[in-house]
Amino acid sequence: MFKQCFSYQITRPLELTSAELETKLKEFWFKPCGQQERKRNGWAAPVKQAPDILVHEIMGVWIINLRHQEKVIPPSAINERLEEKVAEIEAEHGRPVRRKEKAQLKEDITTLLLPNALSRTQDTLAVIVPEKNVMLVNAGSSSKAEEIASTLRKALGTMPVVPFQTEMSPSTVMSAWLNGQHPLPQYTQLAYEAVLKSDDEDGGSIRLTGMDVADEHALNYLNNGMSVTRLALNWKDKLDIVLDDQLVIKRIKISDTYQEEIHDELGEADAISQFTGSMMLIVNELLDILQSLAENFSDQTS
Repeated sequence: MFKQCFSYQITRPLELTSAELETKLKEFWFKPCGQQERKRNGWAAPVKQAPDILVHEIMGVWIINLRHQEKVIPPSAINERLEEKVAEIEAEHGRPVRRKEKAQLKEDITTLLLPNALSRTQDTLAVIVPEKNVMLVNAGSSSKAEEIASTLRKALGTMPVVPFQTEMSPSTVMSAWLNGQHPLPQYTQLAYEAVLKSDDEDGGSIRLTGMDVADEHALNYLNNGMSVTRLALNWKDKLDIVLDDQLVIKRIKISDTYQEEIHDELGEADAISQFTGSMMLIVNELLDILQSLAENFSDQTS
């Protein structure tokens, strides 16, 4: 389920079907790291109950999953062995170990420890909506989101996507929401958190929390050269989100009421239907949020 959403616009229609995408991704099926590999990624099943399906399609939406695995070696283990090796060389040859030699020693020690290192595996879910030319990525960072796009390009030869954009600066529009100069998008309410940053290059930032973030304190900050970089919002009493100045939807939380609605709608469906059904309901809400933002932000020039 989506916890944080990076949104991409597909700049031209994808000229392939979900079955063709499945075939392409299977050429890059995930395989665990080899003994001497530090990290590796590849495509894995988005629905664990259907392990042989890499592209799960439901109502024209394609769900995919990029798996990333990395060997984890504690820095302390490397440094401890490095210190021992440096001390050994200095005692034997009566000379200090130079920086370049030390770097090579560190690399050799890392290679030696790799076969027995523990592995950390992470999945990054994404959905492609060809009809709307949109891709949404459930990633914890921009680098993880971009990894989806770049790995798709590797599999397909091309993946024409760019981060979701609006006509007006998100920071400018969010500041206008907070000081009341422009109405919030339909179905949206201010929640209880805002982060403001000084417009000066070396300026600081401040976090406002409470029942009314749009109070006189916020207005004072906005009138004295600060702009909103993050703003907590409530969408239709269904989702609590934090929108940032890069149009990343962070800290997505489903309300208890909407959680009950989802449960009632899906009923006693099997595990696969439960996953895909709940995913579709959240994805549709996120698409509606993006559409609402695009319309609201473009209205600023009128």
